[in-house]
Amino acid sequence: VGFVNGRLLCENVLLASELVNDFHNPGLITRGCLQIDITKAYDNVHWSFLLNILEALKLPSAFISWIRLCISSPHYSVALNGELVGFFPGRKGLRQGDPISSSLFVLAMD
Repeated sequence: VGFVNGRLLCENVLLASELVNDFHNPGLITRGCLQIDITKAYDNVHWSFLLNILEALKLPSAFISWIRLCISSPHYSVALNGELVGFFPGRKGLRQGDPISSSLFVLAMD
């Protein structure tokens, strides 16, 4: 919710507080609560999955191609004894700090 225009992250906190406020009161119906922590959320978005979502939304192919170029261009390197050794392409994940990453993540999670 934190990345959706017009919504605030604190809305989830307020909703959760309301839901668990009377959790232990006798006579209420049985309730449950689930908390999901998405570890390294951006790192785990598969590009093919995201591109399939964009196609399912029937977005123009040129737009999908632009997104493909944006998300699939990173290359990584390993530092060994202070020296960069080789470069290899990324296979999944969205870049932290990229303005479009939050919107793409919301699409993937939805």
